[in-house]
Amino acid sequence: MKQHLILIYCLFFFCCSCSKENDPDGTAGQQGDGTSITFEISGIDNGTQVVDVNREQISKIHAASHSPQSILYQKQEPFNEFCDAVVSLSEVPTNAQTSKKVLSAIGSRSTGEHGVKLSSTDMPIGRTYRVVLYEGGTQVATLNATSGTAFTFSGAFRNRVYTWFAYSYNNSVPFTGNFDDANPNISLSGNSGLLYASGTITTSNTLNYNNKLNILFKEKSAIIELVVDARGMFGTIGDIQVSNMTAGQLKNGVLNLRTGNFVSYSNAPLVNRSNSDFVNHNAALSDQVRRTNFYTVDAQNQISNFKVNISTLTLRGDLYPEWGDPIVFTNREFTVATPFTPQHNKRYRVTITLIMTPKTIGSGTSRTEWARGNLYVKGSGTPSAEYRMRFHAASNAYRIVASGSTSEAKGEYLNWRALSSGATAASSGTNDPCALVYPAGRWKMPTNTDINRLSSHSSRQFRHYGGRETIRLLRFDFSGSDNPYDPENRLSFPLYGYRNVNSYAVTGYNISSSGTAYGYYWSGDQSSSTNAYMLSIVSSGSTSGNFSLSSMAKNRGANIKCVRDLNWTSAQLPALPAADY
Repeated sequence: MKQHLILIYCLFFFCCSCSKENDPDGTAGQQGDGTSITFEISGIDNGTQVVDVNREQISKIHAASHSPQSILYQKQEPFNEFCDAVVSLSEVPTNAQTSKKVLSAIGSRSTGEHGVKLSSTDMPIGRTYRVVLYEGGTQVATLNATSGTAFTFSGAFRNRVYTWFAYSYNNSVPFTGNFDDANPNISLSGNSGLLYASGTITTSNTLNYNNKLNILFKEKSAIIELVVDARGMFGTIGDIQVSNMTAGQLKNGVLNLRTGNFVSYSNAPLVNRSNSDFVNHNAALSDQVRRTNFYTVDAQNQISNFKVNISTLTLRGDLYPEWGDPIVFTNREFTVATPFTPQHNKRYRVTITLIMTPKTIGSGTSRTEWARGNLYVKGSGTPSAEYRMRFHAASNAYRIVASGSTSEAKGEYLNWRALSSGATAASSGTNDPCALVYPAGRWKMPTNTDINRLSSHSSRQFRHYGGRETIRLLRFDFSGSDNPYDPENRLSFPLYGYRNVNSYAVTGYNISSSGTAYGYYWSGDQSSSTNAYMLSIVSSGSTSGNFSLSSMAKNRGANIKCVRDLNWTSAQLPALPAADY
């Protein structure tokens, strides 16, 4: 009997010891003991590994984010008579999505400090999300929260294992009510994506402990990003309407939120995108480059001949609205001929880069493709300057604020091969401001051969225009019409005279229909160490005049009409700068 009592006592002592070891306070699993779980959004996974980034790595990561993308498809084709389009497909590199966060996170740290753990892009503040919490397969709570604000669940038990999933439509529309376990499926379409995350958390056995749960979302769709780049048209995008052209290319799907798996797929109808669906690609480019997203959930099957239709595109010139009407393009279909299989949590980019078409003098290898407008420098010079051209249009020959004098701000009179419009800007035999017009290298300064080739075009005349701008000009006419974009179908050289040496005064500018007016356009060829060749145009009346190859001092300011570099190919098109994701 005594032995039995000793055995019972030992067992009791052993159990008590175990209990106190696992639960020193004797209250394990008691709700209301201060145990909580705080949920925070750590970001949106972009497919990279978590890395510890220090200051020495910034330049490498930043450079990688601007490295050439892997081009899956590229083709240059006509958009219309007024512009060409380079259509390309690429997979957006994940480092392009992390670069901005790296620079932002490191920028405030002092030299020598460690960097930050980084594997994601930030989720914008104010986006709603939902967390559903389970214990042992039973739903414990539905938690509706907002990014940027930590959310704490106070009804947890300590030393418990919870499973959870979270999802967000990445917008600010609030979730309401509780998650319905009897109906765990939701439908996803080509109109929007879904951010999703899931996992487990074991709460601490410490009293009053606040357990942290960081949610790193992944995209359950593949994003097909459409970018329209109008920098080569030297204007901004005022309005744009697009759609994908083939029903069924994008896939809808039904996702089981409990398992995180799709249970079925279906063909998506045509997806339309209006102007309000587009955002600026990044702040620096403003509305010259705009983008929108399409979504598809099928990661198993290829998309072949992905088609996009631009039903409306409105471009505004640099002086809009005071000078210059917007140009409206309609109904142009583009096809990506290379098949691709979009994967979840990846981003694919279809870029349509618009480049203004030229007016061609000559044919075959003996041809010159002239820019429709004159070069001007927007800004005070490199590296901040923008090198652009202004539109021609029906209502007046050339878009410029008319004046008998000029200033550096107008940017249209340059010393020979100078990179800015300043009166004292240095000339250099190696500079070519035309080569800096977007896309870089597509344009160049004309040679003497190009200028002499103008005389081979017989249909030319001197004109005097009165309208928004009263101006004298030499124009070369072409058969047919580019209507509605260039109804008069011409190559025009406005007679703006020249800017004096070390001065912003202009000589030879005459807007009257009588008397003599002069125009001067630089060649890229020099005649001596101090002089360079140029196209000299002299109009003795409103409908008469002549032109020839001549030369003048390099430090006088003349106009420049660029020509296309015929050796340029679309493979030289630079990669887009990093997007503001």
